[in-house]
Amino acid sequence: MISTDIGVWIGAILTIFIYSYFITNRQNIAFRIAQTTVVGCALGYIIAIVMAKNVDYLAIGKIAQGNIIYIIPLIIGLMMYGRLVPGYTYLARTPIALIVAVGLGLGARAVFESDVYMQILASSNWLIVGVNPVTAFNSIISLIAVITVIAYFFFTLRPEKVPGIKAIQDTGRLFLMVYFGAKFGATIMTRLTLFLGRAQFLVYDWLGF
Repeated sequence: MISTDIGVWIGAILTIFIYSYFITNRQNIAFRIAQTTVVGCALGYIIAIVMAKNVDYLAIGKIAQGNIIYIIPLIIGLMMYGRLVPGYTYLARTPIALIVAVGLGLGARAVFESDVYMQILASSNWLIVGVNPVTAFNSIISLIAVITVIAYFFFTLRPEKVPGIKAIQDTGRLFLMVYFGAKFGATIMTRLTLFLGRAQFLVYDWLGF
């Protein structure tokens, strides 16, 4: 039986509007209505609910307890809304610069630790002796992959100067293509999972099959 919940109907209509993009292969009026509705509701919720709670808990509540220093971040945060007032958009430059600078500083450290440092540690953990054959085989493959891929990006190692380097670099390129293919396949599977979730919502929750 088809659902009588107004919330389910709104979700179903917006879902159909979004997927209408694939029918016309361009942004039609239905797609734009759904897009602006979702983005507008999300921004409205963030400004009206999340920001209000954060200001009350992190700023006003702290100031009421005697922590006057919290007036500074409160003023900096309110300066963000200068972008909404004509003639005062310059006020938002300072908090935006602080957010970007702090975000880049914290993000650079996290990215280096996760994408460089931890990857080096994981790549150097080759267990070959005293382990089961599957683990030893995986370690050998990982060792070959790391060496050949690194050799592939050494552009100064030319085949005419280093005998046999072309075969090593070709092997590294093969490992790269396998990796990129696996990543692309995982991305497609993620998108299909999202699509199947919305399809199940339409079929089961909305139409009631």
